[in-house]
Amino acid sequence: MAMMKKICINEPSTLLMRKNRNVRCATIYNNKGKVIYKRYFNGHADNFSMNMPTVGTYYFGQELQVRDRLHLVPNKVNFKLPEPERNKFKPFKIEFNEKLNGTPARIFTDAGVIEIGANYYKYSPPTRLFILLHELGHYFYKTEWKTDTFALYYYLKLGYNKSQAFYSLSKVLHPSEGNMKRIMNLFNKTK
Repeated sequence: MAMMKKICINEPSTLLMRKNRNVRCATIYNNKGKVIYKRYFNGHADNFSMNMPTVGTYYFGQELQVRDRLHLVPNKVNFKLPEPERNKFKPFKIEFNEKLNGTPARIFTDAGVIEIGANYYKYSPPTRLFILLHELGHYFYKTEWKTDTFALYYYLKLGYNKSQAFYSLSKVLHPSEGNMKRIMNLFNKTK
């Protein structure tokens, strides 16, 4: 990754970052070139923080610099989960289905199986985690926005960034009015 800065995260951390004033988007990549963090800026704030809950080596452009590294600062989760619509939780397994198309993953709650397809692997590890959390939410919810809320709740509890949750959902869902409402639901939960 030419002209990229490298940082090794040896323990879950919060990075205090600085960006150049004209930068509108900060992007961090893993060692395979997949986006693991993306944040858009609509103001002139030059300093920001980002959680890196997963150990690994990461890369970012010259327009960003790490000011400090702290132990992971937990996210404040200021919303409650909706009342469950059902309780079908049971031990589950994840199986690869080469014929699964159109969605990266799906769940069969009665059988206790989450299927993942080939396109699941085109997403970054944080996005794949969000997808799995969403599928697990179907053990408790039938409604998609409620499973999104379940995924967001636990994603934040694990230390991942709000912006990455929005990025994850927006990359997986096809553009539509209903899907935009789902993304806005997540955004409104984190205000």
